[in-house]
Amino acid sequence: FEDTFVRTSVIFDNLNPRWPPWSQRAIKFNIAHPSSIIYLGVFDYDENYLDDHDPIGRIAIHLDTFESNTVYTLKYRLFNGDIPKKTDKGTITIRLQIRWKKSLSEVSKAQSFLTPPRFIINTKTDRSWKAIRYLTRGPVDMTDVTIDSCKIYANELVDHFKEYCYLFDIAAEIFLWRGRFPLDSIVIFVAVTLAVEFPIYLPSIFLYAIAYALLKNNYHLSTNPSPWLRAKSVRQTARANIGVKSNPVRIFPGTGEEEANTLSKIEEYRMHRVTGFLYESLKIVLQVYRVYSKTTPVDIST
Repeated sequence: FEDTFVRTSVIFDNLNPRWPPWSQRAIKFNIAHPSSIIYLGVFDYDENYLDDHDPIGRIAIHLDTFESNTVYTLKYRLFNGDIPKKTDKGTITIRLQIRWKKSLSEVSKAQSFLTPPRFIINTKTDRSWKAIRYLTRGPVDMTDVTIDSCKIYANELVDHFKEYCYLFDIAAEIFLWRGRFPLDSIVIFVAVTLAVEFPIYLPSIFLYAIAYALLKNNYHLSTNPSPWLRAKSVRQTARANIGVKSNPVRIFPGTGEEEANTLSKIEEYRMHRVTGFLYESLKIVLQVYRVYSKTTPVDIST
């Protein structure tokens, strides 16, 4: 985490390790930036100093998605980042709590869209350096242009196909004026009309359109029924910027799980609907191309 790395006690000869209270299992970090990421990895410990610790899996925990003064019991699936598809290496359960000493200054820094500073970590051994490199960069160094790194970027684009379908479906709803009260369609219609009638306002309309899209996306993410998938709303961000402390949040097991599954099915239906539309459109385009690409002989003799 940031410029610090620690490790727990080693549990020998156990595929399902549990750390007892007297072992090194509790870790406390000082937070320099609220948007910093905790990198957590599990390794197969090797007592031979000539060999490296074999990585089993790793996770990345974003602190800006958690509320302060709340104790979380979290269960994550471990992935080793294999190419071309990640392989599940098991699960890990941890307990996490965040406490702010300077809520106003620290949270304001996080909400001012400043990226965390660059941290430098020094290690004594080569094995520790390789372990930290694996935690922060994974099994493949994405800074190098290799076939494996290109595969990872390609798979990341494919993984976001659901988001692309969602944006396409939203654009279709706006264009077709669908919904009980098509507010988005009205706003877009007014913006396009102003841009056509008054081209001088085009830069301002473009910037306002970006802000409006960000607000709509934030509203969509902040209203997710699952507390684990819900993003912080603009209202929460504004309260944090003015120094209002957040109250502890208690999340019961299974909260919003059924509603989140229903929402996931709706998104899958949208994805299949957009995929079907694109497939049928491509078929029509190919049929038209085949018809007009054929050369028909014409008798021009007199």
